[in-house]
Amino acid sequence: MNFHKIRLVLLIVFGLCVSPCLFAIGSVGETKDNKPALPVAVAEYSADDWILVDRNGDGKIDYALKQDKNGTKICEAFDCNYDGRMDNFYFYETGVLARQEIDTKFVGKIDLWVYLYQGVYISAYERANSDGVLSLVKVFGSKTAAGIAKNDKS
Repeated sequence: MNFHKIRLVLLIVFGLCVSPCLFAIGSVGETKDNKPALPVAVAEYSADDWILVDRNGDGKIDYALKQDKNGTKICEAFDCNYDGRMDNFYFYETGVLARQEIDTKFVGKIDLWVYLYQGVYISAYERANSDGVLSLVKVFGSKTAAGIAKNDKS
């Protein structure tokens, strides 16, 4: 399978995972036990530190945005299935999307990490199995260029 086909498949998967929030893309760091670096429970997000939004009008917060003092995005969190838990996390470096962490099974554990280059190109991804053990790592280029050397979970 050539690079363009792999990239297309990843972009489709990326789009399906975040279809309700594809263009509103959000790190403050991640943990090695597959727990999100940001709170999962929507109630843990404070209006003092975050911009909170109810995207579907049901009275429950399902989007949180954190910005620096200049208004540059630092991170975002989405509850894409509206179950009261954030499951998609977007992390920015100097305002550019650098990484996405996804709880694809909606169980409160991150099982997919997508690393981006220049905010749009997938440079690597990592997938964990149900036990939280990395079962798939794909790097396009070097680990350093992909941004995973400093966040190595192995």
